[in-house]
Amino acid sequence: MPAYNWQQYNNYRSGDLSPADGTAAPDLTLEGFVCQAMCLEEAMLVWINVGNEGASPLTAGATLSIYGKTGMDETLLVSQPFVDILPAGQYAEAIGFQVNGIGYDQLIVRSVANEEECKLDNNELTFETPFCGAPG
Repeated sequence: MPAYNWQQYNNYRSGDLSPADGTAAPDLTLEGFVCQAMCLEEAMLVWINVGNEGASPLTAGATLSIYGKTGMDETLLVSQPFVDILPAGQYAEAIGFQVNGIGYDQLIVRSVANEEECKLDNNELTFETPFCGAPG
């Protein structure tokens, strides 16, 4: 059951669940790493933290996608919706993706918000080959 926001934001009839914060907007950022303990040639575990460095909460969610890149060609490896509300200035718990990195020069993680953002130039994270370091 959604919280009654009409008492706080007075936007009950608009259907807009975002707080009335003027022109402030969320700003998605990404942090991540490849798990060395789970790093095999066929499968790697990539952990991604979605953050909001904007002045407003992310309320409409986003889509996280991981692409494998070889030369100029990109291939979508996995995609997943991010549906949590993410308050301003916070990071969500890490999300794990198992991907096959064989044959790719880079792994690119992109986030696309389902609402307007402050900046669009910080929604990408790139991992260069070799994705996994030598053991030890």
